[in-house]
Amino acid sequence: MPEGDVADNNLATVAFPAISTGVYGYPKNQAARLAVSAIRRYYTAESSLKTVYLVAFDAATAVMYREALDE
Repeated sequence: MPEGDVADNNLATVAFPAISTGVYGYPKNQAARLAVSAIRRYYTAESSLKTVYLVAFDAATAVMYREALDE
């Protein structure tokens, strides 16, 4: 697995799973907002990033992602 970030590795596609929101109990709405915020920072900067997959493991998480994207 490459080390560094998107810019260091010239990545075009990344998957952003909602990890730690299940058994570990990290709040889904907070995780979704944080993920969307981080993704938007890369999209507004000069970046090779073209596609981001937000991976939701259940319907509730998908709703949280949609709400975060609408903010």
